[in-house]
Amino acid sequence: MQYKEILDDYIAHGNKNLSAEDEKAKVDAYMQGPFGVGLDKIIGIEEGTEDWITKTIDKIDSMLSNKYTPEERRALYGKYPETIEKAIDWELQGYMDFLRDNSIDGKPTIEGKMIGLGTKEEEADLRAFMDSMSSLYPNNNKESLSLLSRTDLSIEEFKTLFAKAREKATKDVEEQRKQIIKEEQEYNAN
Repeated sequence: MQYKEILDDYIAHGNKNLSAEDEKAKVDAYMQGPFGVGLDKIIGIEEGTEDWITKTIDKIDSMLSNKYTPEERRALYGKYPETIEKAIDWELQGYMDFLRDNSIDGKPTIEGKMIGLGTKEEEADLRAFMDSMSSLYPNNNKESLSLLSRTDLSIEEFKTLFAKAREKATKDVEEQRKQIIKEEQEYNAN
């Protein structure tokens, strides 16, 4: 069985009496599926609808809080699931954490949009832009990375600020490199 079939079967029939071997095989197949796909059937909230991120986080939080203590929930994502129910709960916890990490007050961050929490057009536009910027050094300067966590910028504003931050960082690195070479030359001359 594939991921979607396993999820649909669980939704329709719950945890049937499966042998331990069959359950393990289903868990393994489920865990190989695409992360988060199909969870809307369990959560009942469609991606892209108004305030869907906040509603999804709240719904998953409520669902899992009714089943697990806070300690059990913290441990849930750190242990490979043994049943289909635990595999789905594992995925729900991970999906909720993913949404929390890539949104602020229910709005996707720029990075969130880049990894699929916005529209397909936003994702494609941001990916193409980031691919075009990948040749610039350095890739991990604080100023440009901090822009990825913002929700208050349009994509065009982000692109402008990100390009400027990368350009500045590249110039800073080049200046540092020149200074190091100069100091080495002075040291070697003495």
